[in-house]
Amino acid sequence: SGSPMGQFANDLLVMETGSKQPDRWVKQEVIGEGMPSPRADSELTYDPLNAALVLFGGWSSRWLGDLWICRVKDVVGPPYSIHDIEPKIGAVTGNTLCTIRGMGFDNTKGDAGVAVCCPKGQIEVPATVKSDTEMEFTTPDYTSFGEAQEVQCRTKISSAGLTNTAVRLKMFE
Repeated sequence: SGSPMGQFANDLLVMETGSKQPDRWVKQEVIGEGMPSPRADSELTYDPLNAALVLFGGWSSRWLGDLWICRVKDVVGPPYSIHDIEPKIGAVTGNTLCTIRGMGFDNTKGDAGVAVCCPKGQIEVPATVKSDTEMEFTTPDYTSFGEAQEVQCRTKISSAGLTNTAVRLKMFE
């Protein structure tokens, strides 16, 4: 008969990958004013420059001509990622030269840095991009955050933001 079957939807789902769990779709909480009305047959594209999903039009018992933008920077992350650090241990007093490995470091121009984080706070230090897959930094003096502990390191280049993933570094006394 030509009429669509089922119900219109306006859900935002993200495919969670890369963990020890099987890949799965996860419904995301949307923050902000307004939501697009449930619809079908919409045009959807990703704008990598602004880390945004752009939704145009669709069908909801009539053709729609509206435009919606959903900023997904916190979900998608910057255009680079990290997966390893060497060495995996450093002195809590700092001054350990570390190499972070990842990908996409050459794709973003600007000053590089590493945020060394624990529940009590974080210290950002400058880093040097050595190649598209390696970045070096010297650990900061972390004694103001207590004794030996495990910290997380996240990278940042220019204003692209910190990586969604982190690598772990054990600080010893």
